[in-house]
Amino acid sequence: MNTKPLWIDVSRHQGRIDFVQMLKMVDCKPRELHGVVIRAGVGLEKDVQFERNWLKFKDIYRSSYWALHPDKNVNDQLDDWYQVNPEILGIPRTIDLERDGGKTANEIADMTLHWSDVILSRDGVRPWIYSRKNLIDLWLDSWTYAELLDHYYMLAEYNAGDGKEYDGIRLPNRVDASRVLLKQTTDKMTLYPGSGAIDRDRWLPGDVRQMNDFLNSTYFGNDTPNIPVGDCATVAYVDKVNNDLLKEIDANAAEVEKVNLRCDGADADWLEVEDNIEALTANALIAEEQLFQDDDALKAQKQAIDEMWTEIIQIKQEFSVDMEGLELEILDAEKDLEREIGKLNRRIDSLAGGHTHFWLNWFK
Repeated sequence: MNTKPLWIDVSRHQGRIDFVQMLKMVDCKPRELHGVVIRAGVGLEKDVQFERNWLKFKDIYRSSYWALHPDKNVNDQLDDWYQVNPEILGIPRTIDLERDGGKTANEIADMTLHWSDVILSRDGVRPWIYSRKNLIDLWLDSWTYAELLDHYYMLAEYNAGDGKEYDGIRLPNRVDASRVLLKQTTDKMTLYPGSGAIDRDRWLPGDVRQMNDFLNSTYFGNDTPNIPVGDCATVAYVDKVNNDLLKEIDANAAEVEKVNLRCDGADADWLEVEDNIEALTANALIAEEQLFQDDDALKAQKQAIDEMWTEIIQIKQEFSVDMEGLELEILDAEKDLEREIGKLNRRIDSLAGGHTHFWLNWFK
C-alpha cells in the first residue's frame, strides 16, 4: 500500500464530484487526501467544472492547471487561465504539456518558457510542469540546466487502465530528483464508492509533515495555510458551505456547457459558410475574368463591324459616283444615237424618197 501523501487531479471528465463523500477523506483524522490539481482549461476551452471544484477543495492544498495547446494562440490561452483563476493561493499554477499541435520541440520549449516567465511576473513564483518523462526529454531539451532547475515537476508515470498504483519512477533528463514533487500513479482508480476513475498522485519528497514544512516554507512564507482537520462526524459540513452559491455555480456550469455546444455548432456552420464564401468568391473571380475576356472580344467585334460599315459606306459612295458617271455616259450615248438616226433618216430621204423614211420611222 502506498503511504505517500495522496493528491489527485480532477477535471470535467470526473463530472460532478460527490463532496459529501470527499469530505470524509478531507475532514477526518487522519486525513487521507492532502492536495488537488484542478484543471482550469485546455487550449482555448475553459473547464466547466473548475469553478465548483476550486471552491469545494478550498480546505486542502490546491493548484490550477491548464493544458497548453501549441497550435492555439498561447497568449489567449494564458489570458483565459487568468480569467477563471485570477490569483493563486500559495501553491503555484501548473502547466500541463500533453500535445505538440504540429509544432517543433524548440517551439514548444519557447512557448512553455514564455508562459513560465509571464506567470512569474504576475504570480511571483514559477509554475510547476506536469508531463511525462519522454515528453519533457523531447520538448524541453533546449532548456538550459538552470531553466530546468528553476521549476518543480509533476510526472505522469503509471500503468494505464490497470486500476493499481504504480510506484516506479524514471527521472527526465537533467532533472534532479529533488525537483520532482508529485507523480501520477494511476488513472483508473476510485477515490470513494461510486466516484469513477480519478487520477491519483503521490507526494514524493517525504511524509505529510515534511510535505507541509516544504510547502509552508517555499510558498507560504512559513505562514501555515488554513487547512483545518476536523471530526469525521462533520460530513454534513457540505450542506452549510455556500450551498446557494454552489447551486448557482452548477447552474452556470450547465449553461456554459450548453453555450459551448451551441458555439461548437455555430463554429461548424460558420466554417461551412466560409467554405461557401470561398467557393463563390472563386467563381466570381472566374466570371469577372471571363467578363473581361468577353468584353475584349466584343470590343474587337465592334471594331471589326465599324470597319466593315466604313468600307460599305465607302463602296456605296464610290458606286454612287460610278453610277452617276454611267448615267451621264448613257444619256450622252442616247443623244449621239438620236443624232445619228436623224442623219440617217435625212440621207435615206434624200436617196429614196419619203416612203423609205416612213418605214424607217415606223421601224424606229
